[in-house]
Amino acid sequence: MMEKYQKGEDHFELVIEKWNRIRDFLHFAFSKEDFVNVLRAAYVVIPFCLEFGKRNQCFKCPIKRVCIPENDKESFWMALVRLLHAYALAGDFLPPEPIKRVVSEFVDTLKDCQSKFIRYR
Repeated sequence: MMEKYQKGEDHFELVIEKWNRIRDFLHFAFSKEDFVNVLRAAYVVIPFCLEFGKRNQCFKCPIKRVCIPENDKESFWMALVRLLHAYALAGDFLPPEPIKRVVSEFVDTLKDCQSKFIRYR
């Protein structure tokens, strides 16, 4: 991802591609090790964090709604990370559907952020 980022590829495309790959991998993930790998992949820094987070300007980020909580609720990102940690600890003891559903919702939210960004640009 860093190589593509440095070549100037679209931030949204890179992030959505990352999460699509994670979602696709979850169709085959079964073991604790598989879910640990998913957690590691989730923590790969995305271009938006390099651009905005590094300068403490997350409030300007086009995907801030997944990272910054509203109304004292947990952010989507933190809820996803907690769920990924649970699967990394439990492996196949947990049913696969919840994590697949939440990651799919996360991808959909990123796509929605992208369409709103394009529309209001």
